[in-house]
Parts: sequence; C-alpha cells; structure tokens
Amino acid sequence: MNEFNDSSAEGDNLNDFFIVDENGMVTELHALDVPLNTSHQKLKQILNLPNTARIVTTPPPNSFYKWNGKQWVQAIETLLQELRARRDDLLANSDKLGLVDYQFKNDQEKQGWYRYRQQLRDLPKHAKTLDFNALEAMLDDETHPKWPQLPETPTENSASENTPNPSAPNPSAPTPSAPTPSD
Repeated sequence: MNEFNDSSAEGDNLNDFFIVDENGMVTELHALDVPLNTSHQKLKQILNLPNTARIVTTPPPNSFYKWNGKQWVQAIETLLQELRARRDDLLANSDKLGLVDYQFKNDQEKQGWYRYRQQLRDLPKHAKTLDFNALEAMLDDETHPKWPQLPETPTENSASENTPNPSAPNPSAPTPSAPTPSD
C-alpha cells in the first residue's frame, strides 16, 4: 500500500508537483499529501515516473511559462503558437467570405473582408516583433488594438440582395411585343 495519498484535499503536507517535459512545459500536475522534505526520487517512485522526469514544486505564473531547470521563464514560442491557433480559428470562421462566388453587398464590404483576412494571415509575422507582455495582452483580449478589426458583418440578406431572383422580371430583357393581327 502506498504511504502517500494522491489527493486534492487540503492538509498540512499537501503539495503541488508539476511534471515538466524536456522542453520545460508542464505536462502533469499532482497534489500529493507528502512530507515537505520528500525527495524528488521518492516522488518519482510514488507517481511511477521515469528517472528522467523533472519535478517542479513552484507553480508557473501561467501556461505561457516554461521551466529552464532553475526557474520559470517566459515561453514566447508558446504565446506565438496560441496566437496562431486563435488566428486559424478566426480565418476558418470567415472562410466562406473568401470564396469567389460569395455575394457581398458591395465592393467596399468585399475589400473590408479581404483586408481583414489578409491581416489575420500576416499576424504571426507582425507578432514576432512584439514583446512577451504585449503578446500576452493580445491573447487576454481579442479586442486588443493589435488584432485585426472585424469589418462590417455580412447578414444573410447581403447574399440574397445581390443574387438575381429567377422569378423577378428582368428589366434589361426586351419586352415581348403583342401579336399583330394579320390580313
């Protein structure tokens, strides 16, 4: 029987242990009721971890930090990955607007969406010039000024307003002439 309990209940010996991978990123969190002086080697045995596993007892400030072997450091590449993932979602949500046959109300609306989608595609390139705090602020708030501004949202009617109605009369078609009586 294991002398230590894997638990989330509070106790005198409750400690959070972060398991970090070879890149310093947290892969697991364990709350164990163990004496404070328990060695990392003993913790690896308790948690059934390989000897190469790294255990960290201080929490990272947030998920955008990695362990460098001594302390938590900013992981700007993780911020950039998260930014790309959010950008990809925004692009996917507006994919229909990039189709050649999508009917916009007018050219201004079309150009607005074209600019917005291009700015989203360019975002990772521009984001690399920002510092950690600016990137973190962007990810905390999608209305942050560094995010491309959403153009006027097309309504379902915008496609139908420009789509010809086959049952409506065509004003440019010649009007049929009435039959003339013949002699």
